Amino acid sequence: MADASNISDADLRGTAYHEAGHCVAAIIHGQTIRYVTIIPGKRKNARGQVMVGRMLIRRPKLPQSTEQKQAELNGHLMGCYAGIICESAATGKPVEASSGADDHKAAVAMATALLGNGIDPATVQIALRGLYLQTLEFFTSQEVLRAVKGVANALIARRALTGGEVKRLVFQALLTPNIDLDNT
Repeated sequence: MADASNISDADLRGTAYHEAGHCVAAIIHGQTIRYVTIIPGKRKNARGQVMVGRMLIRRPKLPQSTEQKQAELNGHLMGCYAGIICESAATGKPVEASSGADDHKAAVAMATALLGNGIDPATVQIALRGLYLQTLEFFTSQEVLRAVKGVANALIARRALTGGEVKRLVFQALLTPNIDLDNT
């Protein structure tokens, strides 16, 4: 099983940016994060690999309006691809297939459920391609990139953050355009 000492600085940086992408998409779409970590855990993915990063979203306790439900769905779908987009941008290279496989699988399951179980797989892929391009465009905003950088830097420094810490970093970046997030 992996531990923090077995992970290279480059892998840790990639994981931090991957998880930061998920976090920023979630916060911007009104979701509540319980915690995020880049500490290798005991959980393994479907291929038996140790999961290095993890973000846990708190489910709403109160009934949601239609608008809140739509924003949450958009956040979940966008969040599926946010991780690989941010990781690739941070490392300057394509993301390893195993790194994004679980995220893509989640996106396919959500899109299939949304469009209906009898939907043609090609239609799901077209919808997901559009979602990927929309997410890619979303993460070109300087404010959003500052938020990702702030969360990633904090994860690299501390390895784990509470949802409140993530929310503060995201809103700080979005609302204070000249802030230096290298020192968070």
